[in-house]
Amino acid sequence: MKTVQEKYAFSKSEIKILRELVRGERPLSDLRKKLLFGPSLLSYNLKKLLDKGLIMENTRGFRKYVQFSDFKHASLLKNLLLVYYHIDWENLLVGKGLYILFQIISGFENSFYGVSKATFWRYLRRFRTHGILQKKVNKYEINPRFSILADFLNEYQLFFIKRIAEKLSSEAVVLWHRDFEFLVRVPKSVKVTSEKLHLTATSLFPSLGLPIFSEYNILFYSERKKNIKIEDAVLHTLLIERKNVRYVIYSLLLLHKYKEKIDVRYLKSEAQKYNLGVQIVSMLSFIETHSRQGDLPLPTWTEFEAKAKEYGVTV
Repeated sequence: MKTVQEKYAFSKSEIKILRELVRGERPLSDLRKKLLFGPSLLSYNLKKLLDKGLIMENTRGFRKYVQFSDFKHASLLKNLLLVYYHIDWENLLVGKGLYILFQIISGFENSFYGVSKATFWRYLRRFRTHGILQKKVNKYEINPRFSILADFLNEYQLFFIKRIAEKLSSEAVVLWHRDFEFLVRVPKSVKVTSEKLHLTATSLFPSLGLPIFSEYNILFYSERKKNIKIEDAVLHTLLIERKNVRYVIYSLLLLHKYKEKIDVRYLKSEAQKYNLGVQIVSMLSFIETHSRQGDLPLPTWTEFEAKAKEYGVTV
């Protein structure tokens, strides 16, 4: 089965077709002549673009036509190819290029997950040559001049994520997403068979001795993570609604209950990936000092003691 990465990746042929469509609808016969594609090759690439939600086809009389779809990510890509027509996107968005851009906007470029360092630096040079990437402090980011590209990447990712979620249930709600990993809330009646979906956050609490129940399950989708640790459940609970004290308290209860088993180094490292580093440090300090610091969403110690007693956690 193809990974999400393989499904969203572009080939040079796909980019060439999209370039021909930026100025409007085209008959398939015109595309074959202009691109010198045989019927089977054109059909194969059009099917891939249809699956990506980028194009739509229609028939008038005996002729078939193709054009960009009305999806937001398709409109953004169309504008990108139109505004920056002079850039050789055929050599930038193909292969691992698009994947590396996703790593960069997610802040994971230093992990090189799924790509060799040599490949990463090769594409990095290409992007920097065109001014697409710039270095800020110790990381790379998309040049604000190419904000259309950043917007496209975000919407393109969300398109695939929503598609996966909708296959689970029409009631599925995506709570958080980043780099093709996401949290989704689904009814408990949904049967999960994919190895890429893991029960997490408050849905794991009953099995960990915390009687918190809901009519929904929280699932974490990932092609990287094989199992959910207690530390992951803590972080995923915070991601449900970052500034909601209720979820902070739930996370604190789990942290406190298993404080002797928590791998603090792993917890802090993972927290950085989710932009929860400061929050986690404050929560660990709260457990040790029984006092709040700064203006982060934390309960008073008295409030926490009351909740701990309610859920059978000794503090």
